[in-house]
Amino acid sequence: MLTRDATLCRVGVGKLTTPNEYGQMTTVLTRTSLAGSNTGSIRETQDMLEFCATEKIKPQIIKIPMGGINGAWSKVVAKQARYRFVMDMNMKG
Repeated sequence: MLTRDATLCRVGVGKLTTPNEYGQMTTVLTRTSLAGSNTGSIRETQDMLEFCATEKIKPQIIKIPMGGINGAWSKVVAKQARYRFVMDMNMKG
């Protein structure tokens, strides 16, 4: 899905048991490349945050009250969490 001369950069390790398949001929024919990093630098992280702010890119979250942490954690453990949970200190519940 990359455009010609593009680079796919994977940041973070993810699950070591999840297979990553990428056809070698795909990179040759489209002049694409692969790159990776465990984490970005502080400068790269700041650049990413500034880019997201400029482009109005925001994470998808579910706000929960403090009392909802056990239910949220249960969903994380059961792999049922669809978005990031954020505790809202002012939320009643």
